[in-house]
Amino acid sequence: MKDKRIIKAAGILITFFLTGMMNTVLAVVTPLMNTQAGVSLLNMGLAVSVMSASRLILVIPAGILADKWSKPWVLRIGVFVIILGGILSGFAPFGFLFYLAIVLFGGGHAFMDGAANGLITDLYPEKPGSVLNLLHMFFGLGGMIGPLAFGLILNRYENWQYPFLFIGLTGLIIFLFIPKLRYEKAEAAGGIPEKKKSGMPLSALSGPLLYLCFMLFVMVGGTNTFKSFTNTFFEYHYLVTPMVASTALALINGGVTLGRLVWSMTAEKLGYNRILAFSFAGTLITGIGTLMSPSALYGMIFSFLIGIFMSPFSPISIAIGGLMLPDKKGALTGLFTVCASLGSMIFPALCGYIADQSGSVQYAMLILPLMTILPMILFFGKARRRLAEEIAAGKLRSSIK
Repeated sequence: MKDKRIIKAAGILITFFLTGMMNTVLAVVTPLMNTQAGVSLLNMGLAVSVMSASRLILVIPAGILADKWSKPWVLRIGVFVIILGGILSGFAPFGFLFYLAIVLFGGGHAFMDGAANGLITDLYPEKPGSVLNLLHMFFGLGGMIGPLAFGLILNRYENWQYPFLFIGLTGLIIFLFIPKLRYEKAEAAGGIPEKKKSGMPLSALSGPLLYLCFMLFVMVGGTNTFKSFTNTFFEYHYLVTPMVASTALALINGGVTLGRLVWSMTAEKLGYNRILAFSFAGTLITGIGTLMSPSALYGMIFSFLIGIFMSPFSPISIAIGGLMLPDKKGALTGLFTVCASLGSMIFPALCGYIADQSGSVQYAMLILPLMTILPMILFFGKARRRLAEEIAAGKLRSSIK
């Protein structure tokens, strides 16, 4: 049984690896599209917002579909749609078809998100925090390798469309592997099918759950925007090559990968609340350090550190939500992704607008780590105690079962 679980988990993990690659491509191609294709930073910020908006619109239906129909097939649909978006972007000039491809990217991510988080916790219900951090670690691993691969492609060919084609080809390889894995329909650990239940009612939105939604809106929206403009910041502020700037982005995602590996090993022992507290403080300090560093080298060191601290927000929130409402994993994942996508939709366009108006990407990006202060204040007020109560109650229910 353990061997089968590992093989099945591997299929889920590599899909998140693909999503991590996909999420970095706009950041890597932005400087080249700005200088060679004349695309403004506002329009590139809007492209990130469009991707987040399509993810926002589709993620709740994807989560409900995964709960009621088949998580494995929803996962496969997500990979196929991402492949289609990559191929379309690789052949389309900037314009309507490009934005259509970005919509496909976001929609594919929504379907993968809606299925993968539920599938991995179904396979390992005894340690949700650990396996969700491991799952999202593979997202960071894709985000680390993607910029390096894209940077090499841009250095060699100086064509912003080729990285999108690379995503399409990588997705095709993954897509050919996934159908070989046989998941039972809505499988739970031990092979016992879980009962089908209706979508999450509004009455389930308790204070702690609303706080998690707000936290994801600010933290995931802010950190995704930070990564989206990292290449542009390093190229314009430190006057480095696209490969060096892509390395900085890869270091952020390398930090995310390492952070999620560490949190996956310590989540149950250290405690979810302590991890959140460390992450708030670390994101604020290292985010400002990245933007105010005197050289690109120091900026890269801080980039790696901010990746570590920004890594646990999504997986820890999903783990806490799963303890609170164990029969609504797909719907909860959809709700949390909507909140994160709202932030990822609003903040990139705002950041691009400020950068265009002020002429400084650095000042525009400073608002992103500073936004950490608000959810941090709420967390150290009442939210920390309320979350601790929900976590304890959820683990008690789990032990009774």
